[in-house]
Amino acid sequence: MKGGRASLLAAVLVLPMSVRGPQSVPRLVSGDYLSDPFMKALQRSGSLAQAIEQAPGPVRGHVEAQGESRRVTRGDFTGDCGAVQVLPNGALEPVGDGGEAPPGAVSVVSSVRFTTSLCAGDEATFLHVGDHAAWIGHVLLGGRYKDPRGARYVFGASGQATFAGVRHAYRVPLDPAAAHLELDGVAYAYTLESGTLRIFDLLDTGEPAAEPRWSLRRNVTDLPKANPKPPEKNP
Repeated sequence: MKGGRASLLAAVLVLPMSVRGPQSVPRLVSGDYLSDPFMKALQRSGSLAQAIEQAPGPVRGHVEAQGESRRVTRGDFTGDCGAVQVLPNGALEPVGDGGEAPPGAVSVVSSVRFTTSLCAGDEATFLHVGDHAAWIGHVLLGGRYKDPRGARYVFGASGQATFAGVRHAYRVPLDPAAAHLELDGVAYAYTLESGTLRIFDLLDTGEPAAEPRWSLRRNVTDLPKANPKPPEKNP
């Protein structure tokens, strides 16, 4: 009789473990992501072309909230090459008609980090950066500068620049073949060598002018950091 009671008690203790629901995983924050090797290579080289060449596989990711699930896509700066749906329990579903989600296509590490083998044979880790174009532009040009007269120039993190007290919107087009900078929608050529940023008008031929419109010395102690801070809230 005692043996029967012991067996029943053991069964009762095991039962909750056997009926426990699937484990939930962190919900990825919506927005743009970049691969960790690309982010490190970009800050190390200061060159978009070199960073793309040194990073394996497509370097851009995007997460879109769809209820409790998340749609994760991967691609380059011109388009997507693959997508998968991540359910709240971490399971994957294919996007589109038919087929199955590739095993291990996306693994959620935290709300701002995931690994993926979408579009590539090897896994890569991706980090949330908010707006990938703004993040890249800030890494390439971000910081404080002075012109030869001592006037202050700032390239900020949100695509805003201040030139001697005048604000401008800036972006770096994500075309590795062209080192261009846009200020308030106007394209300029630029070089950044040995801490000096030179910004040139573009001629009708598309070539840069012989002399720079701005020649600015960068404060090397005020450069942007490689990894962004995680957002405080999960949208």
